Amino acid sequence: MLERAAALLSAPETALRGYVYLGLAAGHKLAGHPTQASALARRAFSIADRLNDEFLRGYCLHERGWLAVEDERHRDAEKDFRAMLEIFLRIRHGAGVGAAHQALGSVAAAQGRRDDASQAFRAAINEYERLGNRNLADEARSSLSALDSSSRNPSGS
Repeated sequence: MLERAAALLSAPETALRGYVYLGLAAGHKLAGHPTQASALARRAFSIADRLNDEFLRGYCLHERGWLAVEDERHRDAEKDFRAMLEIFLRIRHGAGVGAAHQALGSVAAAQGRRDDASQAFRAAINEYERLGNRNLADEARSSLSALDSSSRNPSGS
């Protein structure tokens, strides 16, 4: 798989190269290397900008938003996730709309904004159900359920 990804990086610039960079960024983020993850996400953004690719740009915003969450920069994350939502609503990409709502719910929950989080998680569930994606709807439902549980038991016991 890595050989195929490396071959894509040497091919003419396409959106696919941007997705390779996003995948590598996610891997570095999960491995605890945020500096490398951010650099790779910036490379993907550059490709999205040069190609004027809104779909790729939306997913670049998604990755950058989660990097901001990891760094506890919730306002930056929320700004990116709102921009992502705007793009995906405009281009009518339902899975991206659902992911943006779910991400906004996570940020709101992390900030203790339970009503906003609940509203965002419910919007994600509705979008995923509209698409017939039961797995993602259930994932968003789990986030909503955890939020509801924590509001009933704020001490966590």
